[in-house]
Amino acid sequence: MLKDFENPLELRKISIIKHAIFGILFTKTSKENTQELDTILTSNLKKYIEPKLDLNPSDY
Repeated sequence: MLKDFENPLELRKISIIKHAIFGILFTKTSKENTQELDTILTSNLKKYIEPKLDLNPSDY
């Protein structure tokens, strides 16, 4: 995910099982690169999700 942004500041991964979101990304984008923001804001984000088939009770 970080490679898709010109200046990612921080990526905080979060348990989707516990919180119904999988992360928060902080990024800095130049005025000339508004396409970067348009792309992520209209994305369904499927390309960033990998199914985890071996869930442990501690994941809940």
